[in-house]
Amino acid sequence: AEDHVEVILAHQTYGHVEGSEKNDEAVQLLLEKYADDAVYLVFDLKKGSSQELWTMVEDFLTEKGGFSRGVMEQASVKCKWDKAIRGLRVLEVLPRRFQLRLGQGDYKTQGKACNQLNGLRFATGHYVQALDCNMGTFIGEGFKVPYVLRMFMPLDKEDRTAPKCRYLGFREYIYTGREGTVGQCHAAAEWTFGTINQRFLSGMGTRMHYGHPDFLDGFWARNRGGMSKSSPVVNLSEDIFAGYNVRMREEASPHIDALEFEKGREATFNAASNFFSKISGGSISVIRSRDNHLLCEKLGLLHSLSFYFASVSFYVSNLLVDVSIYLYVFLFILFNLAGLGPGELSALGSTFSTEWIVAMGLVTLVPQLCEMVLEFGAVHALKEVFGGLFSATFFFIFQNKN
Repeated sequence: AEDHVEVILAHQTYGHVEGSEKNDEAVQLLLEKYADDAVYLVFDLKKGSSQELWTMVEDFLTEKGGFSRGVMEQASVKCKWDKAIRGLRVLEVLPRRFQLRLGQGDYKTQGKACNQLNGLRFATGHYVQALDCNMGTFIGEGFKVPYVLRMFMPLDKEDRTAPKCRYLGFREYIYTGREGTVGQCHAAAEWTFGTINQRFLSGMGTRMHYGHPDFLDGFWARNRGGMSKSSPVVNLSEDIFAGYNVRMREEASPHIDALEFEKGREATFNAASNFFSKISGGSISVIRSRDNHLLCEKLGLLHSLSFYFASVSFYVSNLLVDVSIYLYVFLFILFNLAGLGPGELSALGSTFSTEWIVAMGLVTLVPQLCEMVLEFGAVHALKEVFGGLFSATFFFIFQNKN
């Protein structure tokens, strides 16, 4: 199995005072269950880690030579479950001079991006995929992966130094869509952006990487800054900067529909509010980033539109909708004060009193409705779109005003 695939569980707080003993026990149970497979644990050894881990790592280094006890301050460690000793066995140790997460307080580097980097150091394959704990897949989709990866390097291509793409995106099935109205709204929004929008941008050759669980060229990522950027405040939406890195280097990141993984989204109002707060803050940080300056200097029209819709377009459109609503109500009040009600306006040939029926919010439903008709049929599409229209209206009003 190690010749084809390996699974790395990156765990920052394993065996640390900041972690949880129950989580550590769950990790050990998982490693023991799949001890015969290529499943590994990568953890961060630092001040506060248990004495048992320090002893295990120092014994390994002493046996291999080159390090004396008490010299190393922190390290990244790769290990595997050993059935013979019924415990972890160290395979590789990468001593570090600096901590995995740098900075203090609000200016501390992001945990997820640092965790990805910690695992990427020990990923030896040609292609890498990062999965969060809210992601999964069906076994049938797993069988497709070897064939999908041929998109990077087709069988008739011999030059491995120039793959056809650096990132490869695919569909996502939001399994929390059945968990109430909030989950359904999130699933619809994610499907619109993650499937409809991505396949359209890919067809134009302007798609960028927007987050997991895209496959990526592991060798390329290891030599060009990793899978994401972890600087606090600026790189709040850490994954999208990898897509900007691909674009700035004139590489490709297409999307395919042949593969679909599972993904969970927030299913409560408070969690949804926190998520949208993070996304909106990330969009602002994109505008003031160095990557934005470099991209805007050399992007063409189509790539500029792709970049716009991937960053601040959602919030700009919300602002325009809000302003137009206020303007509409204000003009309606002025006409009434002038003695021109809806009846008088209609008699004058004006459609001012009825044009709100075809509002921008309803117009944006058309692409989603058409796509659902093509994929699931007209009956299912009409049931899903118009059946959830009333509840989705209240949800997105709450989201917009929150």
